[in-house]
Amino acid sequence: MKALVIDDEPILRQLIKLNLESLGLAVETSVNGAEAFGLLQRFDYDLVVSDINMPLMNGIQLYRLIAERLPHLTGRFVFCTGSGVEHEIFFKESNRPLLYKPFTLTDFKKAVACITGDVFFDRAAFGFQVLPGSMAKACA
Repeated sequence: MKALVIDDEPILRQLIKLNLESLGLAVETSVNGAEAFGLLQRFDYDLVVSDINMPLMNGIQLYRLIAERLPHLTGRFVFCTGSGVEHEIFFKESNRPLLYKPFTLTDFKKAVACITGDVFFDRAAFGFQVLPGSMAKACA
């Protein structure tokens, strides 16, 4: 499986990349939504982890562009943010997992499992159940 990590914060981008690689995913990174859009047009990713607040094109702008031009990828997004709840309407509409920084490794793995269909995780070890086709229940 292949993942794209989009974040303008180098340390967080690298930490997410390393965690995903430890799970066996091939990972590419991008520093903003504009750069990421180019990658998403050229390569197929199974998972996209995106920050919200970034220069040039933020995560929500990227998601909306993807929904318009590459809609098959919208279900592969997990978002993370350090800001408050100003984007809450978007998340209710999109039904995508959202992690507030700083987030725990367990919460990150739960969000990834929502997208990957629990491919990498032992459900009992993490104390949660991923229900196929039931994103709201799986990520609650």
